[in-house]
Amino acid sequence: MVQRHAFLQAQLDEVYQDDRVAYHDAGACLSVEPGAAFDLADQIVVEKRMLEVFTNANFDRLLERLHADQYVVYGVATEYCVRCAALGLLATGKPVTVLTDAIAAVKPEDGERALNECVARGAKIETSAPWLGGY
Repeated sequence: MVQRHAFLQAQLDEVYQDDRVAYHDAGACLSVEPGAAFDLADQIVVEKRMLEVFTNANFDRLLERLHADQYVVYGVATEYCVRCAALGLLATGKPVTVLTDAIAAVKPEDGERALNECVARGAKIETSAPWLGGY
């Protein structure tokens, strides 16, 4: 059986006016309506208006359709977006791995606290090496 992994980059760059899900395929980015086919997409970008990705009205539906065996979280900042994404996924029963060499904290002690909280709730902590497949 082929395992499916969903990589979730957690960050907040801008404030958006709506909840869109963009599907990236071979370098092209299109914002599409919820429910559109995305099975062939190279990357899916979920825009958010707030710190918590689950505030995007389309995110729950996206998770339902991904059927991933593992959700891999990385990005900035550890104590904010990474923490919220990991804990939100764990709350829905999704298996989560946080990549320690692909995250950064604003304050190291807060980042360490956030990682400890994620582990206490069931997240695995790994480096990116096993996930890069030799790259």
